[in-house]
Amino acid sequence: MNAPAPLSSRYSYHAVFSDVCKTRFNHLATRLLLSMAMTLGLFLAATGSGNNTKVIQKIVLWPLKGFLCYLAVLLVVVTRKNYLHVDFPGYSSLVTQIYGQLCSVRLIVYFGIHCVSSLCLTGAARDAVYGTIQPQHLFVYRLTTWALIPALYTLQHVVFDLDKLTFQYGAQHQHPQQFIASRVKNSLTKCVVLTFCLILILPVSSFYFAPRNSALGWKISSKSAAAAMLIFITWDFANLAFNAYLSIGCLHKGKPISSLSSTPMETLITGLSSMKHFTKLTAFQELSYRATSPDMELRLPIYHTRYKNAYVWPSILKECLTTIDSTNSATSKFIKSLETQQGNFREAKPPAKSEFSEDCFEQDGLFGNDYVITTNAQSRIPGTPQPHDSQLTHRITVQNNNVFAKNHSLQFSSPFQFSNVANNRVLTHQTTITNVLYDCVKRLKEAFVAFFFPTQNIGSAAQLSSFELWRISKKMQAEKLAPLPICYAECVVSLMGILIKSLKEDPKGAVVSSVGEVLKILERSVGSLGAFAEWNDSLVSKDTSVPDVITILYDLSINAFLEIVLSYNELLNDVYLDDDVVKLSKWVLEICNE
Repeated sequence: MNAPAPLSSRYSYHAVFSDVCKTRFNHLATRLLLSMAMTLGLFLAATGSGNNTKVIQKIVLWPLKGFLCYLAVLLVVVTRKNYLHVDFPGYSSLVTQIYGQLCSVRLIVYFGIHCVSSLCLTGAARDAVYGTIQPQHLFVYRLTTWALIPALYTLQHVVFDLDKLTFQYGAQHQHPQQFIASRVKNSLTKCVVLTFCLILILPVSSFYFAPRNSALGWKISSKSAAAAMLIFITWDFANLAFNAYLSIGCLHKGKPISSLSSTPMETLITGLSSMKHFTKLTAFQELSYRATSPDMELRLPIYHTRYKNAYVWPSILKECLTTIDSTNSATSKFIKSLETQQGNFREAKPPAKSEFSEDCFEQDGLFGNDYVITTNAQSRIPGTPQPHDSQLTHRITVQNNNVFAKNHSLQFSSPFQFSNVANNRVLTHQTTITNVLYDCVKRLKEAFVAFFFPTQNIGSAAQLSSFELWRISKKMQAEKLAPLPICYAECVVSLMGILIKSLKEDPKGAVVSSVGEVLKILERSVGSLGAFAEWNDSLVSKDTSVPDVITILYDLSINAFLEIVLSYNELLNDVYLDDDVVKLSKWVLEICNE
């Protein structure tokens, strides 16, 4: 089978998706935010300027105030555009997260942008909020608008990494208006909390920094709080709208993004293999959308090979297996490092003899039977939500935690690798000079991290730093091991959907014949992810109310494994299956019939 000819960079998924993102950003900036800014400018012009100001004067002031408000929100969203990302930052504890986020250039950039934006908003709202400022109140006014308000919002934005776009598992498309409406209440609550923090900080800051001739009274404090509330709401709405428009998903005008290309499947494959996380995530969202859509026409290009595209399904399967295996490998190595380094890793209890008896190696009678899924209060059906008041049961632990380790030969590479057009940043084009500066900063950062947070070679067990050993968070460690859990989830959903639907839509095609390979990678996922899900240590900080991402992926993997086994029930008798796959198949079928 010949490999597909490489597409031109302008026909790649990244290029098409970048154009879509630019269109969405333009709609955000030229429609929603402009309308919001002009409305806010009209409100400030109507309520300010004093009662003696004529109507014509307020009408003249309206465009000026609207322009200042628009400039303020535009600065915020343009900065968000440059720091946009979809992956987790990769910290293992709250201490390392705070340290890493605060010691960054991004903090300085955001503080400067918020200072300028605050000056624009305060200039538009000064007569409406403050009115005439007394000389003794001038320092408090400047301290609030120039420093405290930008500092508070910058700290919470950077520390909690609010530049990251979030996506729901299994949701390939979301409407911007619905997204904003569902989060307005939380946004207002956050703005109230930030305003309350300002009220607490303002007296202390004024006591230490204010000159003798300045005074802080309840009147100027209430006006400062009102100005802070207005600015916080404006900024948070701009960020909320940015999240809504840039996380719409893989559909453009109701059609998959790859359909904008003349070669949709070839373009989609370039997205699945993209080095850019946002592009890769969206491509896997589209693959999942095609796999689960009731419209069979979206899957026909995957099945049919009459147009000399026989490499489509093998290429898709290869990218899915690579994505799943990368997380499995990282998780398996981490569990092995705990066994080697800490020595107090709690081993899971050995399974009962009836679960993994010698009979499970015999395929006769295992498949081709009718299975009814029943509920049992004493056991946890794979794929169901974790109970809050009980421990997870029926975990499968991998026998060899280094099963995913690979030997990579040393290859010489240039210290600076510049990406081509197909891998440029979404929305923002990077020049050669910016690439050089970025690579220099990246290497300095790697050297700094390697000195203070040493780790061993990736081929061996990872060495935890002293900060991580002090108090490691299981939730954050899971995010470090699986920085793109949405891609993993969409891979599993895509493979499950395509395999199950191909039984009726293309029963003699290449997809059906790949069931053994898919079951094998899912069995490995259950082993490695299940070992992490069972990880319980006294030094680990756990939040039982919300499961970590690896536990979620474990449940999804074992649920997909079960669905495929049940759908391919009789056919599996004629398929060669690995011994571990047969063991896990017997286990999940027994759980279904408990």
